[in-house]
Amino acid sequence: MKGKEDAESDGERVREMDEFDGQRELERCLDDLYRDFFRMDSLYSAFAKRHGESYHALAALDILGEHPDGIRQKDLVKLMFLPKQTVGAIMGGFERRGLADHRRAAADGRSKLHFLTPAGEAYHRRVIGALRDIELECARLVGAEDMGRAHDINTRLFDAFEEALKKEDRKDEETR
Repeated sequence: MKGKEDAESDGERVREMDEFDGQRELERCLDDLYRDFFRMDSLYSAFAKRHGESYHALAALDILGEHPDGIRQKDLVKLMFLPKQTVGAIMGGFERRGLADHRRAAADGRSKLHFLTPAGEAYHRRVIGALRDIELECARLVGAEDMGRAHDINTRLFDAFEEALKKEDRKDEETR
């Protein structure tokens, strides 16, 4: 017959095994999520390539189309989560192809406002329109409720990740 200490030890081992299994399950979920993100990037990149664009240029084209009066490069950088140099290179490529142009912002006279030219607007309607048709077809198959749930889950995950990064930053600052 087991004594009280043995029973407590067994209970502790069961809790540790459950925690280990829970950890393994979370790691499996993260691995699945990474594969999903890489697959999404790959699919959007394949679409972009069909139209002679990169994944990031496709995103820039979409954003420019949403800002017909122009958008500052600083704001493009924030929306695209890319370095200023990368966004600048994409904009330069669009300008060389006659798809985009820029002008000084009236508000401060210093900032550049990037915008689509008439040729860029037509290109945007064709390319981003085709992309949106595919996205809507897929969203219909998945359903609005599941699409909303996926968005909510991703938002919670990314918010938690952002908060964890801030926490890391605070720890780093404390150790300096």
